[in-house]
Amino acid sequence: MKKMLFFVLFAFQSYTLFAQGLIIGLASGPAAYIPKATVLNDYPLYETVKKFDFSKKKVTIKFDDLRDSLKLKKLACASIELENKSEFNAELGAQVVKAYIDSLCVRSNFIITESQDSEQITAKLEALDCKKTGFMIPNVHGICQIQFAYQNFSKTYCVDIKDGDLNAPVGRMTPISVKKAKKLMVCASIRNAVELFLIDLQNEIKK
Repeated sequence: MKKMLFFVLFAFQSYTLFAQGLIIGLASGPAAYIPKATVLNDYPLYETVKKFDFSKKKVTIKFDDLRDSLKLKKLACASIELENKSEFNAELGAQVVKAYIDSLCVRSNFIITESQDSEQITAKLEALDCKKTGFMIPNVHGICQIQFAYQNFSKTYCVDIKDGDLNAPVGRMTPISVKKAKKLMVCASIRNAVELFLIDLQNEIKK
């Protein structure tokens, strides 16, 4: 009887917290990581998990936002459909992604320049979204898809990361509003997509 009462009270508390816009979970996860460095003064800049050193290689970064023309609803890596109704849907999303690419490239020891002796990296944003799934114990997904190209190398990187995943900034027991969790998870999805490209780029340059 005591166990049943405890479960009922726990379920009620979880529902109450979620009704107030908070996420609570049963499984532990990494604590939210909000470093001092920010993107556009309002978005955290999550550094790559792996550290890179591109030895001051000079690059020009050409960025395009293809979301309006592609209007993607379903991605190969994502278990949910895109709604494209978040704060990242408009120009703001493109600005955050571009700032992430520039910042992570600089931190990976690239020199971003427009000089003629630089090599070009092309980045095309194809999708960027966030979504809450579930009810009593919800998940928040950050979804990002970017196509990168460098010389003869071209590849599309798709990321669907949710709270509690490896290297996610929000854990399953992190008390945080759904709105803020969406913001952090989208930033994490951008970071992951850029990092996957940097891993492949490092291997391409070594060939």
